[in-house]
Amino acid sequence: MPAPRGAKVNDRDVYATVACGALRAEVVRCCDWDASDGIDTVDISFEARINGLREDGGGAAEIFATDSTELFGLAQVAVQAALLLGEARRS
Repeated sequence: MPAPRGAKVNDRDVYATVACGALRAEVVRCCDWDASDGIDTVDISFEARINGLREDGGGAAEIFATDSTELFGLAQVAVQAALLLGEARRS
């Protein structure tokens, strides 16, 4: 994207959201540009944020990722942890 004339750009906006119960995930689009960098295009990147914290601050943690492989790995670990937790509670 061509750089704008004048002011520095540092914008963030929600590109997409998904929710499952109290868990909420957002894909955020990040646009950055500063004339002092000497680059004539706006840098556009995406990041994913997952927030599963209850109002009292307990429970799941906040998660931030910029690479989809990180989220796929997190999903695999979450499934295994859920299975182990269920197994532990049954014994």
